[in-house]
Amino acid sequence: MSGQKLMMVSDSKRFIKKLERALNDGTSMDDSDETPEPSEDRQLRVWAIHSENSGSEENVIFIREINIAIETVDAFLITPSLGTGVDICTPHFDAVFGVFHAVSQSATECAQQLWRNRPNVPMHIWVAPRPPFGYAETNARRIKEKILQTNEMTAFLIRINRETGKRGAEKDWALDASCQIEGQRNWSINNLRFDLRSLFSEYLET
Repeated sequence: MSGQKLMMVSDSKRFIKKLERALNDGTSMDDSDETPEPSEDRQLRVWAIHSENSGSEENVIFIREINIAIETVDAFLITPSLGTGVDICTPHFDAVFGVFHAVSQSATECAQQLWRNRPNVPMHIWVAPRPPFGYAETNARRIKEKILQTNEMTAFLIRINRETGKRGAEKDWALDASCQIEGQRNWSINNLRFDLRSLFSEYLET
Protein backbone atom coordinates (compact mmCIF):
# COMPACT_ATOMS: atom_id res chain seq x y z
CA MET A 1 0.00 0.00 0.00
CA SER A 2 3.08 2.26 0.31
CA GLY A 3 3.66 2.01 -3.44
CA GLN A 4 6.56 -0.45 -3.33
CA LYS A 5 6.78 -3.35 -5.76
CA LEU A 6 7.37 -6.60 -3.89
CA MET A 7 8.21 -10.23 -4.60
CA MET A 8 7.21 -12.92 -2.10
CA VAL A 9 8.63 -16.44 -2.25
CA SER A 10 7.54 -19.36 -0.08
CA ASP A 11 7.75 -23.13 0.16
CA SER A 12 4.03 -23.25 0.99
CA LYS A 13 1.34 -23.18 -1.69
CA ARG A 14 -1.30 -22.74 1.03
CA PHE A 15 0.43 -19.62 2.35
CA ILE A 16 0.83 -18.08 -1.13
CA LYS A 17 -2.82 -18.74 -2.03
CA LYS A 18 -3.97 -17.26 1.27
CA LEU A 19 -1.82 -14.17 0.76
CA GLU A 20 -3.06 -13.77 -2.81
CA ARG A 21 -6.66 -13.94 -1.61
CA ALA A 22 -5.99 -11.40 1.16
CA LEU A 23 -4.31 -8.92 -1.20
CA ASN A 24 -6.98 -9.26 -3.89
CA ASP A 25 -9.96 -9.13 -1.52
CA GLY A 26 -8.54 -6.60 0.91
CA THR A 27 -9.04 -9.05 3.78
CA SER A 28 -6.68 -9.91 6.62
CA MET A 29 -4.43 -12.99 6.65
CA ASP A 30 -6.10 -13.74 9.98
CA ASP A 31 -8.90 -16.26 9.38
CA SER A 32 -10.96 -14.62 12.13
CA ASP A 33 -10.90 -11.21 10.41
CA GLU A 34 -13.21 -11.19 7.39
CA THR A 35 -13.70 -7.42 7.22
CA PRO A 36 -12.89 -6.23 3.68
CA GLU A 37 -11.22 -2.90 3.00
CA PRO A 38 -13.04 -0.24 0.96
CA SER A 39 -13.05 -1.02 -2.77
CA GLU A 40 -11.09 2.15 -3.59
CA ASP A 41 -8.15 0.77 -1.54
CA ARG A 42 -8.09 -2.51 -3.48
CA GLN A 43 -6.01 -1.53 -6.48
CA LEU A 44 -3.02 -3.84 -6.11
CA ARG A 45 -1.98 -5.81 -9.16
CA VAL A 46 -1.17 -9.25 -7.74
CA TRP A 47 0.23 -12.20 -9.70
CA ALA A 48 0.70 -15.61 -8.08
CA ILE A 49 2.28 -18.79 -9.44
CA HIS A 50 1.81 -22.12 -7.66
CA SER A 51 1.31 -25.77 -8.57
CA GLU A 52 -2.40 -25.36 -9.34
CA ASN A 53 -1.95 -22.68 -11.98
CA SER A 54 1.68 -22.87 -13.17
CA GLY A 55 0.69 -24.77 -16.32
CA SER A 56 -2.06 -22.38 -17.38
CA GLU A 57 -1.68 -20.64 -20.73
CA GLU A 58 -1.48 -17.17 -19.17
CA ASN A 59 1.24 -18.24 -16.74
CA VAL A 60 3.24 -20.00 -19.46
CA ILE A 61 3.20 -16.73 -21.45
CA PHE A 62 3.95 -14.70 -18.29
CA ILE A 63 6.98 -16.85 -17.41
CA ARG A 64 8.27 -16.84 -20.99
CA GLU A 65 8.27 -13.02 -21.02
CA ILE A 66 8.84 -12.59 -17.28
CA ASN A 67 11.22 -9.62 -17.44
CA ILE A 68 8.61 -7.63 -19.33
CA ALA A 69 5.51 -9.12 -17.66
CA ILE A 70 6.56 -8.26 -14.08
CA GLU A 71 6.42 -4.56 -14.92
CA THR A 72 2.62 -4.87 -14.81
CA VAL A 73 2.44 -6.23 -11.23
CA ASP A 74 2.76 -4.72 -7.75
CA ALA A 75 3.10 -8.01 -5.87
CA PHE A 76 4.56 -11.21 -7.32
CA LEU A 77 3.90 -14.33 -5.22
CA ILE A 78 5.66 -17.59 -6.07
CA THR A 79 6.17 -21.12 -4.79
CA PRO A 80 8.84 -23.59 -5.98
CA SER A 81 6.54 -24.27 -8.96
CA LEU A 82 8.33 -21.44 -10.77
CA GLY A 83 11.24 -23.22 -12.47
CA THR A 84 14.82 -22.73 -11.30
CA GLY A 85 15.82 -21.62 -14.79
CA VAL A 86 13.80 -18.42 -14.46
CA ASP A 87 15.83 -15.24 -13.83
CA ILE A 88 14.33 -11.81 -13.16
CA CYS A 89 16.90 -9.25 -14.33
CA THR A 90 14.65 -6.21 -14.74
CA PRO A 91 15.08 -3.77 -11.81
CA HIS A 92 11.40 -3.67 -10.85
CA PHE A 93 11.00 -4.92 -7.27
CA ASP A 94 11.88 -2.78 -4.25
CA ALA A 95 12.23 -5.75 -1.90
CA VAL A 96 12.01 -9.54 -1.74
CA PHE A 97 10.23 -11.37 1.08
CA GLY A 98 10.75 -15.03 1.94
CA VAL A 99 8.53 -17.18 4.16
CA PHE A 100 9.76 -20.74 4.64
CA HIS A 101 8.00 -23.35 6.76
CA ALA A 102 10.81 -25.98 6.72
CA VAL A 103 8.68 -28.52 4.89
CA SER A 104 10.07 -29.20 1.43
CA GLN A 105 13.12 -27.07 0.61
CA SER A 106 16.72 -27.11 1.79
CA ALA A 107 18.60 -23.89 2.55
CA THR A 108 20.23 -23.91 -0.90
CA GLU A 109 16.85 -24.28 -2.60
CA CYS A 110 15.40 -21.43 -0.52
CA ALA A 111 18.35 -19.20 -1.46
CA GLN A 112 17.92 -20.04 -5.14
CA GLN A 113 14.26 -19.09 -4.91
CA LEU A 114 15.10 -15.76 -3.26
CA TRP A 115 17.76 -14.92 -5.82
CA ARG A 116 15.59 -15.46 -8.85
CA ASN A 117 15.30 -11.70 -8.60
CA ARG A 118 18.84 -10.74 -9.71
CA PRO A 119 18.95 -7.01 -8.87
CA ASN A 120 20.32 -6.31 -5.39
CA VAL A 121 17.36 -5.27 -3.21
CA PRO A 122 16.58 -5.66 0.52
CA MET A 123 15.47 -9.15 1.60
CA HIS A 124 13.18 -9.87 4.53
CA ILE A 125 13.13 -13.56 5.52
CA TRP A 126 11.13 -15.58 8.04
CA VAL A 127 11.92 -19.24 8.70
CA ALA A 128 9.98 -21.62 10.93
CA PRO A 129 12.00 -22.51 14.07
CA ARG A 130 11.37 -26.22 13.46
CA PRO A 131 9.62 -28.44 10.88
CA PRO A 132 5.85 -28.37 11.53
CA PHE A 133 5.41 -32.07 10.71
CA GLY A 134 8.41 -33.43 12.59
CA TYR A 135 12.04 -34.03 11.74
CA ALA A 136 13.02 -36.04 8.65
CA GLU A 137 15.50 -38.92 8.77
CA THR A 138 19.11 -37.82 8.20
CA ASN A 139 20.93 -41.14 8.59
CA ALA A 140 21.77 -42.47 5.10
CA ARG A 141 21.81 -46.10 6.26
CA ARG A 142 18.30 -45.86 7.76
CA ILE A 143 17.02 -44.08 4.64
CA LYS A 144 18.39 -46.92 2.51
CA GLU A 145 16.86 -49.58 4.77
CA LYS A 146 13.45 -47.92 4.52
CA ILE A 147 13.66 -47.70 0.72
CA LEU A 148 14.54 -51.38 0.47
CA GLN A 149 11.94 -52.51 3.04
CA THR A 150 9.09 -50.60 1.42
CA ASN A 151 10.28 -51.41 -2.11
CA GLU A 152 10.29 -47.69 -3.04
CA MET A 153 12.65 -48.27 -5.94
CA THR A 154 12.42 -45.63 -8.63
CA ALA A 155 15.79 -45.16 -10.31
CA PHE A 156 17.32 -48.41 -9.02
CA LEU A 157 16.60 -52.03 -9.96
CA ILE A 158 15.96 -54.21 -6.93
CA ARG A 159 18.20 -57.21 -6.28
CA ILE A 160 17.68 -60.10 -3.85
CA ASN A 161 20.71 -61.86 -2.35
CA ARG A 162 20.15 -65.57 -3.13
CA GLU A 163 21.95 -66.75 0.00
CA THR A 164 20.49 -64.36 2.59
CA GLY A 165 17.30 -63.22 0.87
CA LYS A 166 18.25 -59.66 1.75
CA ARG A 167 17.04 -56.86 -0.51
CA GLY A 168 19.56 -54.70 -2.32
CA ALA A 169 19.98 -52.70 -5.50
CA GLU A 170 21.70 -53.54 -8.76
CA LYS A 171 23.66 -50.30 -8.53
CA ASP A 172 24.17 -50.30 -4.78
CA TRP A 173 26.79 -47.54 -4.87
CA ALA A 174 24.34 -45.22 -6.65
CA LEU A 175 21.63 -45.93 -4.07
CA ASP A 176 24.14 -45.22 -1.27
CA ALA A 177 25.05 -41.89 -2.86
CA SER A 178 21.37 -41.01 -3.32
CA CYS A 179 20.62 -41.79 0.34
CA GLN A 180 23.57 -39.66 1.51
CA ILE A 181 22.31 -36.73 -0.56
CA GLU A 182 18.79 -37.17 0.81
CA GLY A 183 20.15 -37.34 4.36
CA GLN A 184 22.09 -34.08 3.88
CA ARG A 185 19.03 -32.40 2.35
CA ASN A 186 16.84 -33.60 5.24
CA TRP A 187 19.37 -32.21 7.74
CA SER A 188 19.15 -28.82 6.04
CA ILE A 189 15.32 -28.87 6.16
CA ASN A 190 15.38 -29.97 9.82
CA ASN A 191 17.73 -27.06 10.64
CA LEU A 192 16.54 -24.63 7.98
CA ARG A 193 16.75 -21.47 10.06
CA PHE A 194 20.37 -22.18 11.07
CA ASP A 195 21.45 -23.46 7.65
CA LEU A 196 19.95 -20.57 5.69
CA ARG A 197 21.50 -18.05 8.08
CA SER A 198 24.89 -19.75 7.62
CA LEU A 199 24.48 -19.66 3.84
CA PHE A 200 23.75 -15.92 3.91
CA SER A 201 26.67 -15.30 6.27
CA GLU A 202 29.06 -17.03 3.87
CA TYR A 203 27.65 -15.00 0.99
CA LEU A 204 28.08 -11.69 2.84
CA GLU A 205 31.69 -12.54 3.73
CA THR A 206 32.66 -13.11 0.08
